[in-house]
Amino acid sequence: MIYYLGLGANLGEREKTLLRAIECIRKIPDVKLLRVSSFYETEPWGVEGQPNYINAAVKISTSLE
Repeated sequence: MIYYLGLGANLGEREKTLLRAIECIRKIPDVKLLRVSSFYETEPWGVEGQPNYINAAVKISTSLE
């Protein structure tokens, strides 16, 4: 099966956090990382007083349920 996962971080070292998450996904048994989007900075939605997010998406394939 193919899945798309949305990733986001708005605290600390945001890009480093996303890169670490992608590396963790890459190491999951029975999961193949197919694509990683660019990183995009976005304003928080629905909440005031929060730092901007860095967002990305990944495409994976897996036989896991």
